[in-house]
Amino acid sequence: MHFPDGSTIVFSDSDWDFSLDENDNLIAKSALGPSLSIKASGDVYGFKKRFIDSLRNASAEMRASANQKKRFLN
Repeated sequence: MHFPDGSTIVFSDSDWDFSLDENDNLIAKSALGPSLSIKASGDVYGFKKRFIDSLRNASAEMRASANQKKRFLN
């Protein structure tokens, strides 16, 4: 995987499993179910923004899924 110069990536959440696919896309799978694929862009800011936006979207999907399950059980 080719990250832009100056990129720093720190993973410290044990609920996520990170891997690379055959096209060097970063695959993040949550222990809670959802997964996402992230392709690094050409600049540090662009990569960080896309990475953070993707994690936020995945988090929102997990919350929505959990809320649906709660409604179903009630």
